[in-house]
Amino acid sequence: PKAYHTASERVIERLLSGESVPMYERTFIKSNGHRFPVEVMVRLLRDVNGEPQYIHSVVRDISERKRSEDQRLELAIERERMTTLQNFLRDASHYFRTPLTSLKTSQYLLTQIHDNPVKEAHFLNVMKLEIARLERLIADMMMSTQLDQDTGNGLTFGRLDLGRVLPEIVETFSPSEKRDSYAEIVIEPEVSTGKLFIMASRAKLSVALHRIIENAVTYSPDDSKVTVRAYQDTQMICIEIKDEGIGITDEEMTILFQRFRRADRAIDMAHVGN
Repeated sequence: PKAYHTASERVIERLLSGESVPMYERTFIKSNGHRFPVEVMVRLLRDVNGEPQYIHSVVRDISERKRSEDQRLELAIERERMTTLQNFLRDASHYFRTPLTSLKTSQYLLTQIHDNPVKEAHFLNVMKLEIARLERLIADMMMSTQLDQDTGNGLTFGRLDLGRVLPEIVETFSPSEKRDSYAEIVIEPEVSTGKLFIMASRAKLSVALHRIIENAVTYSPDDSKVTVRAYQDTQMICIEIKDEGIGITDEEMTILFQRFRRADRAIDMAHVGN
């Protein structure tokens, strides 16, 4: 191929200029069309007057070495997959254990209650909430798997106006979703008045923002504010969600983007965050 000849010509030019060419790899083609990797070592031999005489080349077939490297890479990838799966099962089991324990406790207490409609209704409601939590966990896991497998081809991008999208997301929060925390969600005025257009997947962006805002509400104290702000910074559109909750320490920042992980202080709380 022409590209091979061009690469060889560059090597010759470097040798003639007095440069020492380090060992390099090339792909050779046999007469039957079979391609195989080689390692090439070249040097220019000159006569007593320093004039170039010929180029001495040593070519070594490195097919076996490449196969071994590929096998080691595949093994490393498989080990990484196993580690990821083990971590996932460990973290997921923690999150499933809490609602399952609550369900078992409520179910047992229901069997001990006789002729007390108020308590029966209470424990049935607890079970309903825990079942909803389990459904939410499963949905989050499925979405994470889909995002891992999605290279972008399955996403539908469109021109979105954050001045409309953010208020619509906030409107989805009903009082029942804030039953344990009565933080007020406030949208900064510039969100609805500015021209904040982006190209994004509306469905995925809405889910992500809803999760973050919900998390802020969950961990905010009563009568506090969760502020949602969007603005343009040079060539970027920035979205900020600020709460008055327990915050994140510098040490906890290292696990911020680890899937299904929460800070120790969050785990100790009664709320369930994302």
